[in-house]
Amino acid sequence: MVELYRNYYKEASAWTHPTATSCMSQFTQTDTAPVLKRGTAFDAERSRLMTAEIAATAVFVCFALRNCVVDEQAIDPDWRRDLYELAREQSSEAMPHLDRDWTTEQETYDAVMSKLQDPRDLQEVLNNHPRSWRNLKKTAGQATATSRRPARIRRCWRREHA
Repeated sequence: MVELYRNYYKEASAWTHPTATSCMSQFTQTDTAPVLKRGTAFDAERSRLMTAEIAATAVFVCFALRNCVVDEQAIDPDWRRDLYELAREQSSEAMPHLDRDWTTEQETYDAVMSKLQDPRDLQEVLNNHPRSWRNLKKTAGQATATSRRPARIRRCWRREHA
């Protein structure tokens, strides 16, 4: 993946920075030498295609973000509805798998959001809850430091006390 990204970045960089490659469209070749064009010509079709490509990439990224969340219902339904409409618009497809009962989705979202802890309390919870990562690391470190049993005995003990 790193190599693919490196190749993509190298190619994109050549076209987005003022290099010889990216500036070639600003010259007209004559029999004797290249001549700088005095103005730019707007290419409506190319602009439309590039805008569509950017929009399609943005929709893809939004779906990737949606897929990273524990459940799509954890995302504001208005955002998802707009995303799904944009995806349909960009693809010119019906995409019935994206249909939702948006009233129910909003109710579920509101109910879950009302039960979330206030983010200002997060540090206190992380410091005090026995199953927070911080405290689990502390107890794991203490258990490792105090445990002098052979590995075979520790494995048997874990199975019996799990």
